[in-house]
Amino acid sequence: MRTTAFMTILALVLLSRSSFGLLTSQAGNAPLAAANYTDWPGLVDAINDESRVFTVWCNGGETFDYAGDVDALNRVLAAFGKTKVPKLEVVVIPSVDELIPPEKPRQKVDWRIEICGGIVQHMVIAQDLEPAWNLHPTLTVYASSDLDLKAIRIPENVVVTQRDEIRTRLLDAAQSDNKTKADRAKQLLKILEPDMTPDQRLQFERRVADISIVLSKKRAKQ
Repeated sequence: MRTTAFMTILALVLLSRSSFGLLTSQAGNAPLAAANYTDWPGLVDAINDESRVFTVWCNGGETFDYAGDVDALNRVLAAFGKTKVPKLEVVVIPSVDELIPPEKPRQKVDWRIEICGGIVQHMVIAQDLEPAWNLHPTLTVYASSDLDLKAIRIPENVVVTQRDEIRTRLLDAAQSDNKTKADRAKQLLKILEPDMTPDQRLQFERRVADISIVLSKKRAKQ
């Protein structure tokens, strides 16, 4: 289960261009100060998990990338679910990192937390840029073929979203008369589903179906 830190930077470069912002990044898992995340009470425990490998900041918009096994994922999910905000979202989508040729290795990313604060939050609200940007904290799981979907423990208080729902949101946003929103949505669609061979597409769609089946069963048990 992985994507790449490169995709993190690509998505946030789009944001920095839109908001004329300064982008900074940092590798590793050095603890970040709780005082920086008071808008999301409790989230710092998930942010500072030892599995974090990369952080990108841009004018209050921040992305945290993680790499680890399903036990580490469940630990972060549990901490994420304890965040005291009105809405939390967990997105489970197939990883596209397996499509990257092996001769082009990159830092693997198995899941990602994204938050929207500061100048970026003001811009998203003022320019009506949702859903091209989410105002609520989002944790995205990149489910490649080596992730046991049945072993994921998703908190009951979060909204769970899959590929088709994300694609529908972005397709709608891509038709917006708001150029900033439309351009961002189009770029995110390319990241969500890059070019694939027919065999890769078949494998990808099978994984989408597997995710849907498992998550539907989990929802039914809640």
